[in-house]
Amino acid sequence: MNTIPLLSLEPSRDAPLESRFALLRDLVSGLESRKVVFLSTSAGLVREGLPPIPVVNLEADYERLLRGDTLTRQHASLLRHGKQLIDMTPHRVTATVVNPLQLLRELFTINGAGTLIRKGSRIESHRSLASLDPMRLRGLIESAFGRKLKEHVLEREAERIFVEENYLGAAVLSQTPVGIYLNKFAVDRQAQGEGIGGDLWSVMTRDFPSFFWRARPTNPILNWYLKNGDGVARFPDWHVFWRGLSVDQIEPAMRYALAAPVDFV
Repeated sequence: MNTIPLLSLEPSRDAPLESRFALLRDLVSGLESRKVVFLSTSAGLVREGLPPIPVVNLEADYERLLRGDTLTRQHASLLRHGKQLIDMTPHRVTATVVNPLQLLRELFTINGAGTLIRKGSRIESHRSLASLDPMRLRGLIESAFGRKLKEHVLEREAERIFVEENYLGAAVLSQTPVGIYLNKFAVDRQAQGEGIGGDLWSVMTRDFPSFFWRARPTNPILNWYLKNGDGVARFPDWHVFWRGLSVDQIEPAMRYALAAPVDFV
């Protein structure tokens, strides 16, 4: 619908907190909203004496944060109710706690602002196209890059394919004579900013500590690659990145990446 509903619970201020969140959950379900933004006087969920938490992965962080007793009572309550909202909404949804001064950054940038609260991603590992849906994978990659893939690109042999369970993100790695090459790293445009890329990256780097890849100088996540790579070589058409490569592997990796064919029409 390309609309952003603004909701105030002021008319129901005398109702119990659980009732107000139940009303919010009904609205989120009815509108099929993908994100709920909670405005706060702080810059996000804050622990005493520490900077705001950038991301809460409910699968991994929820119990630890509440057990640690470092959140303020208000923020602990918001985290509990945020989890209930996310768990009980029938479609995928995230929540963000942000200061009003950072609201535009949260709404209109991929990196966002404040604290992102999300359920967490289940990442599947595949060794060939035979065990996944190639059409959904193609659709994901084309959505992420905004371009059509050439006809037989996905038929190439892959060393490993990591896919988010709902095909909202994927990473395709290939074995080459000079090492593991990250052929494609994609997050569906509708899901960008939800942390799926970080989950993919975490699983991928756990299984493959050493690899290299390339990206166009205009790639919107170039700065993210810079933060997550060990090194980069800049060329007019491509930036070549690497992780975990030895010094003598870097030059052959750069030559391979620069000579690799373009996969898009």
